[in-house]
Amino acid sequence: MQRSFARKVQDHPIVVVWAMVWIVVAILNFGAGMKTGGFALAMAFVSIAMLGAYASSEWESATGGRRVGLGVLIVLQLILGQWAGWQTLGINLSQGATGLDTAADTHNSASDQLKKAKAEREALGTPRTIAAIEADEHLECESGVGPKCTGLRKELADAQRAADLDKDIPELVAQLGNAPQLSDSNAPYSVARAFGSAIGSIVSGKKVEASRDDVIFWFEIFVTIVLEFVGTCGPWLFRIGEKWADPEPVRVAAADGWDFGPARLTHQNLIQGEIPRSAPHAPRTETGPMGHADDFVPRGRAAQGSPAGSFPASAGADGLHRPQQTPASIPSEQHQHGAPITVNLYGPTGAPAAAAVQVPTPLVPIEDATDSNVRALRQVVRQPMTPAIEQSVRDAPQIPVDRTNLQNLLDSLIVFMAAELVAQTGAWTEASQVYGRYQEYAKDRACAPEAFHTLFPAATHVQLSELGGVKHYANVALRRRALAKEAS
Repeated sequence: MQRSFARKVQDHPIVVVWAMVWIVVAILNFGAGMKTGGFALAMAFVSIAMLGAYASSEWESATGGRRVGLGVLIVLQLILGQWAGWQTLGINLSQGATGLDTAADTHNSASDQLKKAKAEREALGTPRTIAAIEADEHLECESGVGPKCTGLRKELADAQRAADLDKDIPELVAQLGNAPQLSDSNAPYSVARAFGSAIGSIVSGKKVEASRDDVIFWFEIFVTIVLEFVGTCGPWLFRIGEKWADPEPVRVAAADGWDFGPARLTHQNLIQGEIPRSAPHAPRTETGPMGHADDFVPRGRAAQGSPAGSFPASAGADGLHRPQQTPASIPSEQHQHGAPITVNLYGPTGAPAAAAVQVPTPLVPIEDATDSNVRALRQVVRQPMTPAIEQSVRDAPQIPVDRTNLQNLLDSLIVFMAAELVAQTGAWTEASQVYGRYQEYAKDRACAPEAFHTLFPAATHVQLSELGGVKHYANVALRRRALAKEAS
């Protein structure tokens, strides 16, 4: 079952991260194409970015001439992307540096004007009022211009200048507040310049002072290399195609008590206690997943062939009895090495077994299971055992221990590993891929994925670990993929 788009994004967020980086790469290609040859060339550059990403996703599995062709596309995009990144980022970084220079010049100019105005105003001191000076100047200069008249006129000019400065200084303060608050256009590059100077001094063996242009140049190269490598080689690096194509994993909800198989009880049966007995899963005596220890039947009540109220242990995963091949019924050709192995986990068949096992009663499904239904079911399960039932349990024959089924299953897993996997130190293979190959190998005899991922590590001693939210098998690889790598 294929997952929805939202589910894929939730399971593999790295796909979204890579997509954002690739979009930046495509924008750089588009911008370089527009500046160089217009819209047509821009779309051609974007197409090359798409082909480069596709080529990286297919390159590993390709062989021969196709592998060479895909490699050429990858290299072509890396070269084109470097040029496009250098061109676009170079222009943008240069414009940013020029903007910093303009902002610093504007701030410094306003600051200098304010400092000069304050110094001039401080030098003028505190003059008399202009009206008083004008009155004295009029009386003194009316009879002629002399030294005293000239002095009064100079005093009058200073007083008028002081008045003008008293108006200009608040305006200069407001102008400086509205100007960009940047006095040094190299301040954003100070740390990078210091780091670059240290690296340059170590490499050259003499003291080197990195400039702002040096920082811009190497930053442009570094960012472009990272963007182009991740954007172009991301599908190969992060296995984007495999993660996106993975089917919906089997999600098993935790049980809250007895699981009576695919059919459920009706609300009427639950409330009135008229619960038809059928064969559930194998009885469990330990505490359940949700901590309801008393939801499980004790060991003494789980004997095969006991009356209603106890449950046979040969029930299948869906709550129904299933036939199984006994060792005597398995064809002799299946005992040969490499032959398909038939595995059945649902208990023995035959006349004695059929006579000992009661036929399960079909259950009637309900539309909704509410909390009251669950409480009513638990109340019935907790009912004490009657003397007749207890006696029948004690008189029931002992179930013989038969390990044939488990041995056949474990043997099939070991044979599968020998036939389809190879040991490779440091290799990590997704568990879903291993199980998918197992399904192809075992066909209708394959066990469920939960059983496989539980028994396979125990039978083969192969480590099962979770990496990035995805389960992987360690130090093994699929034989087909390993052979394809060697051939290429």
